[in-house]
Amino acid sequence: MSFSKESVRETLKDDFVCTHSSIEGDRSAGHSLKHRPQDTPGLCGRGAGRQNVQTVFLTPNNEIFHVVTGFLDGDDLLEETRFAKRVFRELGRRPKQAAAMVVALHTQRLRDLGFDMKEIQAPENMMSEMLATSFSPEDLGMQFGRKTSGIGSKNDNMFQQMNRQRILKDHRFVMNNPLLEGAAFDAAPQELVGRHSSFFGSAGGPQTEFIQQMNQRMQGR
Repeated sequence: MSFSKESVRETLKDDFVCTHSSIEGDRSAGHSLKHRPQDTPGLCGRGAGRQNVQTVFLTPNNEIFHVVTGFLDGDDLLEETRFAKRVFRELGRRPKQAAAMVVALHTQRLRDLGFDMKEIQAPENMMSEMLATSFSPEDLGMQFGRKTSGIGSKNDNMFQQMNRQRILKDHRFVMNNPLLEGAAFDAAPQELVGRHSSFFGSAGGPQTEFIQQMNQRMQGR
């Protein structure tokens, strides 16, 4: 999956200091479907499990300058690391304008991904929040219509719109909180991932067991 891609491992080894934290017992985290260690990895869509998985890029001073929620395949993860390296380089060149640079670079990134300024500047509403936080069949690798680097366009179907809103929400979080201290994010991640309870899984395990687990989660067991 993501870390099996050699170019991903190389860039993480050469350019980043990688850490992780356990979400066990974290009330802001969602649920995960069980898989045996020997199970073959299943299909999984971009952004799945955004309450369980957040890729957070921080400066050496523990300030957040980029964040991506949910699952990323190897290609998407590599693309996000490239953007993160670009932002970090610019912060080093213009330290006095660091916060403004974060906002400007994330705005340009959204423009490059096909978002227009009306979308970027529009206030969040109930519909955009629902699209960003709802569970999509594409979270289980089920594709509906064309896929454009996991992003899609304004004219795509509802499931691709979910991907777009998740990406927009991630960038907006950093734009609204440029260089937020990592400890502040750890204390209150709900602004980014929401307050509902989601679950995360892939369609690679035994189907009977998979369906049983999904039913249990939907029933709140």
